Amino acid sequence: MKRNLNQTQKKSGPSYSIEKDGKEISVPFGYLPEITNLLDGLRGKDLTRENIHQIREWKTNRPSEITDETLDNLNKLKSLRKLDEAKTRDVLTDLLSTGGVGLPMASTYLRFLNPSVYQIIDERAFRAAYDFEPVDNYKNVKDNGTLIDIYIDYLNKLYEIEKYGYHGYRVQFEDLDRFLYDFDKFVGNKIGKRPLLKKGDIENKLEEWMKELDR
Repeated sequence: MKRNLNQTQKKSGPSYSIEKDGKEISVPFGYLPEITNLLDGLRGKDLTRENIHQIREWKTNRPSEITDETLDNLNKLKSLRKLDEAKTRDVLTDLLSTGGVGLPMASTYLRFLNPSVYQIIDERAFRAAYDFEPVDNYKNVKDNGTLIDIYIDYLNKLYEIEKYGYHGYRVQFEDLDRFLYDFDKFVGNKIGKRPLLKKGDIENKLEEWMKELDR
């Protein structure tokens, strides 16, 4: 049975849709649904210090305090309709220079500010985006400039997935980090471990996941 999107949102928080061959499946995103709904509502608004703390609570409990200047520069990205690499690099340079802010946390600020342009990079979404193939892992990188390069490449990969699909399945750009995160979890991959799935098996695993979602 196809899930009702409105019912899913009320019970389980936000949802996203996966489409293939004219068939659409609504998928509940169940991670901290109440605060996720709250943070999704920040889209296009200036982030406040309270919002920054809420986002950190959603992502991690490690302390951090960004400067007023960095917050002001971050909020200037809310009105972008497409990626501006120069402005993005400037803001990420400031964020990554802040104690306690790594690339996943910085990308989370960007994502809740402007999900049409930015998405969260984390281990699960990252490896699924690249078809579980060996790629340069941002977790082993210390240089901020290289980290920013990796994030820009990741965003471009997601733009490509939105345009051409993910092995036949279509997902809106603003939902891709959640879709890829959920797919990696369905595969059974573990954080810090080698992926269990090979590129040639992705389509079969996706079909298996879709059948489970559509029950």
